[in-house]
Amino acid sequence: MREGYGKWLALLIHGGLDVTSAEDALSISLGRAATIWPESGVPDNPGAWIIVVARRAAIDMIRRTSRESPLTDAPDLISAEPMTMNAESFPIPDERIRLFYLCTHPAIDQSIQTPLMLQLILGFSAEAIAEFYCVSATQISQRLVRAKRKLRDAGIRPTIPSAESIPERSGAVLDALYALYGRGWERPTQSDRLSLSEEAIRLTTWVEQLTSLPEAKGLLAFMLFNEARRNSRRGSGGEFIPLEDQDITAWDRERIAQAERLLHESSQLRILGRYQLEAAIQSAHVSRRLSGNPSWRELCKLYDALVSNAPSRALALGRIAALAKAYGPERAWNELLDYGDMQYQPYWALRAHLAVEKGDLDEAQRSAERAQALSTEPAIVDYLTERFGARYNARSE
Repeated sequence: MREGYGKWLALLIHGGLDVTSAEDALSISLGRAATIWPESGVPDNPGAWIIVVARRAAIDMIRRTSRESPLTDAPDLISAEPMTMNAESFPIPDERIRLFYLCTHPAIDQSIQTPLMLQLILGFSAEAIAEFYCVSATQISQRLVRAKRKLRDAGIRPTIPSAESIPERSGAVLDALYALYGRGWERPTQSDRLSLSEEAIRLTTWVEQLTSLPEAKGLLAFMLFNEARRNSRRGSGGEFIPLEDQDITAWDRERIAQAERLLHESSQLRILGRYQLEAAIQSAHVSRRLSGNPSWRELCKLYDALVSNAPSRALALGRIAALAKAYGPERAWNELLDYGDMQYQPYWALRAHLAVEKGDLDEAQRSAERAQALSTEPAIVDYLTERFGARYNARSE
């Protein structure tokens, strides 16, 4: 249900429903599936079952509404025979892409476009979106409701933008796909998280093919660079393995080559953006490990450009880590202190690492303990314990 939600919603909107009605009908259908399937078993074509029941629910809602205000322009939904519909025969990828661009309509405030996609199409909860944007769940929920109401009241339908407007309207789409990929990357040992990453790659591939935008190529390259290393990020027991210790023979060279091609194509278009820079950093890391050439100063330049283009705490910490390699721990430490104390696990892990490099073992231990306390994944906690414990011992000896 989680994986199919966006596809089914797109089909219902394609059939003539507005966003709110489609969500209501799909909610009814999913509720019935949750009640019936445990008793009767999952049907052979669960997607078609969901759509058929949702279409019937939508027809019931339309008929109830028509008693008060007769329909003059009934949706295509009513004219089709529900039982003959096959959900698998619809152009699902195309319709979902239309739904993404529906959320970027000029009538929708740009600041809510990506959150709208995350909830409406990708299934993020209001709480997850609020955490991502550092706002309250109540605030984001209210804004999402207002955005959907605006789509409904204005009668806005899902369409692919014109060639002139598609570059401007694609930025929010790429931001949503980046967030989807990040959600799947967080916990690589969980199959549902892996499916989210794969779905992000599929959707980004469709956007790249549709638009040929340099940033779409850059985002897809970024994802492929990361996916090429996925199987080497965890040991046989699920333990975390950092980039420096990964077995490069386990990397997917075909995906790396595909990512390099996309990055090269994007560079030829001479329009530099955030996702191309993120992909370039991944390319530099891969090249560094494969060729043995550190190129840390080049990485620092890429990070400088990226942090200037898209400031974030995660990117800022990546830049400081590269500074430590290129110019030594003291300079990196001074820049890290400029950020103060963050309630953010990577900050304290980096602080512990730099403290070890400086020889301040007491500070390293305090920082490592803070990083452990802020970690939600057991594999990361184990890594911090073992890694920094080994370093303390080595330095003490």
